[in-house]
Amino acid sequence: MCGACLFAFNPFALLAAVTLRVSQDSVNGTVGESVLLAASYTVSDPGGYLRIRWTRAGIRAVDYRCISDRENSLSGRCHYLPVPGDYKHRVVLFPENASLLLQHLHHNDSGIYELSVSHSEGTETAKITLMVQNTTGCGMDTNTKETPRAEAKIRYASLIVILIFLCFTVKTQRAGEGDVLAAIGSSVLLDPGHGANLSHSQVEWTFIGSDGKLVTILDYVPNSPIQKPNEAFKSRLHFNASNGSVTLTNLKPSDQGVYTITVGSNWKRSMDLKLIEPMPEPLIKATCMASAVELICLVTAGKASSILWKKGPDVIKNSQHYQLVQNNSKLVIVKATETDSGIYTCIVENMLSKNSNAHSLILHDVPLLLNCAKILSIAALVTAVVTLICKIIEFFIELKTRSKQKQGLQLHQNLLQILQFLLLIGAFGCWISTEGPTKITVIVLMFLLLLLAGIVSSTWCITFYNTKKFSKIYIAKHGKWRNWTTGNPSATGREPDEHCKQFNEPFLKHTDDEQT
Repeated sequence: MCGACLFAFNPFALLAAVTLRVSQDSVNGTVGESVLLAASYTVSDPGGYLRIRWTRAGIRAVDYRCISDRENSLSGRCHYLPVPGDYKHRVVLFPENASLLLQHLHHNDSGIYELSVSHSEGTETAKITLMVQNTTGCGMDTNTKETPRAEAKIRYASLIVILIFLCFTVKTQRAGEGDVLAAIGSSVLLDPGHGANLSHSQVEWTFIGSDGKLVTILDYVPNSPIQKPNEAFKSRLHFNASNGSVTLTNLKPSDQGVYTITVGSNWKRSMDLKLIEPMPEPLIKATCMASAVELICLVTAGKASSILWKKGPDVIKNSQHYQLVQNNSKLVIVKATETDSGIYTCIVENMLSKNSNAHSLILHDVPLLLNCAKILSIAALVTAVVTLICKIIEFFIELKTRSKQKQGLQLHQNLLQILQFLLLIGAFGCWISTEGPTKITVIVLMFLLLLLAGIVSSTWCITFYNTKKFSKIYIAKHGKWRNWTTGNPSATGREPDEHCKQFNEPFLKHTDDEQT
């Protein structure tokens, strides 16, 4: 509240019975702190009725009424009107000068405050604007304020409520209410925890299953024959009359539901039985993918709440080498080597049971079949290069010499192509044996076999019909081929293959020239 003081001057003050002044037109405050709305007044007539009233937005903050006997001094009959709840215990009025002290400021305290001082001779009013801001780190007072009493009371009340709730929860659980967990196929004891001997009390057990129907499973009356249990629980329910508990054996999924015991007509307790599938022995599936190995832990029945992997006695944790994915059901060994060989154990667990299975993993630095596929692929590449070189040589021989030597090169090329296809087929066979057959690998393998069949048939024609030596032998000993070339059929009445005859014409012509 620093700065130059601004006085509200009324030109009719000399004639008025009350003169009112305020120190500032606007005042700034901080949340949780106090602020003084300073004012002063004088009355021309010391005696008479005096009323001091502070309001904000039409809501009364303070309303003080008194009898004045002299200027600026109040005595006699004075009283306050009730303070509204928003300002209760937070406002202090100074009647001698009409100043108002507002404590424990809130955000909603911001606004225009109007002060009115009424006398029997007249009334004067003045206004002050209050701006309430949050506490900031800059310019904070080093003396910290105490926590407001209201906030402290709320905290203490909350703590007491939490303690009462915890005590009630513990007491309720001890009384036998709440959830009961059991495994399918096992037995469970439903103990109401009454604490007294119920042998001389009427006890009734009821059951509500998933269908929502209420079924009485047991009705015990003292000094009367015990009635047989409900048909659904026949031979599986055992009743203890001393404490009212029942034991269910060989639990079935249909036994899940709410069981309620009623003792007499006043005491009642309910228990919600939840059945969980016991954990079976998991299955471990191993898959090798290039340099990585995948171990998958398969749960055949039920649902595991946690899955744990071990290598020998050591627990496997997520790292760059061991990666656990899909809620730890899959273990990926990145860049697996021979040192990763060993016994891997998968442990599955739920709230009631636990089971495990082990898998022996044996690794080699490089799989043998994959190594064979690599070597065969390199050999196929080499033969392809040699075949290309033969093609280039054949082209230059035909271009320069126009000799028939290209027939021998063509035979060699075909043989190299056959070798190349055989190597590729072997490489694909090794790959399929290691990784398993897929659509792509099987289709490529069939395509290579078809190409190999075409190359073999072409080479067969060249071998038996296009070589000079073979032609000379058959021309010298038989006249059949000579007749074929001239168009006359042989003694057998069969004619040669048109494709092969077309290839043989150059060789037979060359033979005629030599004989001539």
